[in-house]
Amino acid sequence: MRDQTDNPAQPADDDSLAAEYVLGVLDAAERESCARRIEQDSAFAALVVQWQERLASMNETYEEVTPPAAIKSAIDGRLFGSEAANSPLGEVLEQAQRGLWQRFGGWISAAVAVLVLAIGVGLWSGALLPIDKGPILVAELAATEGRASFDARFEQQSGQLRITFKNGVPGAEKDFELWVIEEGQSPVSLGVLPQNVASSDLDLSEPLAAKLTRGAVLAVSLEPKNGSPTGLPTGPVVALGPLKDALQS
Repeated sequence: MRDQTDNPAQPADDDSLAAEYVLGVLDAAERESCARRIEQDSAFAALVVQWQERLASMNETYEEVTPPAAIKSAIDGRLFGSEAANSPLGEVLEQAQRGLWQRFGGWISAAVAVLVLAIGVGLWSGALLPIDKGPILVAELAATEGRASFDARFEQQSGQLRITFKNGVPGAEKDFELWVIEEGQSPVSLGVLPQNVASSDLDLSEPLAAKLTRGAVLAVSLEPKNGSPTGLPTGPVVALGPLKDALQS
């Protein structure tokens, strides 16, 4: 990351230090020392300006956000354990980090800054790894009358149900309505399916989402326009299939 061609007479350590200052990876004492040098040392101040200009494009796609005050301790706790930061191990880690920076120069600072940013964003959002959306259930709603059939995919954590249309049309002044049938229970409507779309996403309320469990049956009936007027299927069931784990499909 260092480019000594800009000012070959400037010591390499100053170039690295200027880069680290701009990236914000120095500790408080080092940063205060650099701030004093910027006021007193015009050559060092010029290096800081050069690094600010080089890295300015990195800010164009980000809005300024103030992180929570506890994020530093959270990062230390995640990386080294809650007690390590104040232990001899913490001192050894700090010395090792300084040794690496002195040996490899400014480029390692950029890598550390990116790593800290990634960890910080992960901690701020609640996790370092992608959030597990929970078990996914699927169903193949095979045709029972006519040619209508559908596929279903349900994310239990988000409560989102995706219905993919495979074939069949409801006909004039008719609609397809989706139902869930739990063992020993009456059908419960999940809503009228939109027409002329390849798939539709239904965001279910918590009570409805709770009914979509492994083994529950999804069914589609042919109903009057805008759905059943009685709250129960009034027309023929044209497709149905049980929900099962996605890995078993």
